[in-house]
Amino acid sequence: MVIHLAYNSWMAEGQWHSLRPSQCGFVENLRTSWSQASAGSIGSWSTEKYLPMAMAENTRLGVTWFWQDEHNGS
Repeated sequence: MVIHLAYNSWMAEGQWHSLRPSQCGFVENLRTSWSQASAGSIGSWSTEKYLPMAMAENTRLGVTWFWQDEHNGS
């Protein structure tokens, strides 16, 4: 599994980074895990650090899930 996040800044928008789940805060094991990951911004700029979208790629199956959050706040 690979998690793709888009880092964002004023002069460098949409800088995609590929991370292992453990680098995002998830515990990698062969059982159910209650670990979680989060990314967010503060203030009035909703995309100050991250774009509100990500991808989860299952490299074994060759399948990628993409999502985008729609919200007008941080």
